[in-house]
Amino acid sequence: MKPVIEDSFATLSIQDYSVHPVYGIGHDLKVGKEVPSYKEVKTGVELSIRFKDAWTEENEEKLIAEVASFIERAHSKGIKNISMRFFLQDKVMEDGRINTFSILIEDIDLSTIQTKEDVKKYITTF
Repeated sequence: MKPVIEDSFATLSIQDYSVHPVYGIGHDLKVGKEVPSYKEVKTGVELSIRFKDAWTEENEEKLIAEVASFIERAHSKGIKNISMRFFLQDKVMEDGRINTFSILIEDIDLSTIQTKEDVKKYITTF
């Protein structure tokens, strides 16, 4: 999955990311330091990516486009059962409040997301 991640997120800088099986399958697969390929995992996989980039309107649009691209590439490679979380760096408001921007896509069929407009439905801010 690493090449798909790195190729899909070219305009934003990845701070860190993790990919791991969910719902306790790790124990059943005897997962240790080596994470199995998504092709071997019959249950869900969770992907979380945090970017170095600040939350701006421009970076928000870049992230939406790159998430749409990533989903298209993942779907074409047969990756279907995946939950995803994408985070830009928090924005500090003039009054000192901190706002967070993320895109959370969990427990859905990836084929239902085909455009940037579809991705926008999963934006969460707080």
